[in-house]
Amino acid sequence: YGFFANGGGAAYVVRIGGPAEGAEGTAQGAVSQAPAPVALGGFLVSAKPGTGADLSVEIADAEGENPPEDRFRLLVRQAGKAMETYDVS
Repeated sequence: YGFFANGGGAAYVVRIGGPAEGAEGTAQGAVSQAPAPVALGGFLVSAKPGTGADLSVEIADAEGENPPEDRFRLLVRQAGKAMETYDVS
């Protein structure tokens, strides 16, 4: 919320770092089709090409006792397992 209240226009959530240990990726140079972007609340979510069809993004309520109304949790899942979690407002 604070980012947009201070004039921010677009926010991108990206993973920084290499592939997860033991992860099998697409061969370098191979091209695959990314799924079509999906509207999720006020966000437009899409996967990068070659990331796999078993990726999903979930928006959940913030955890904790009496969290602020503008807080939520963004989960990136691969094969049903939460790979990345972001607490956002």
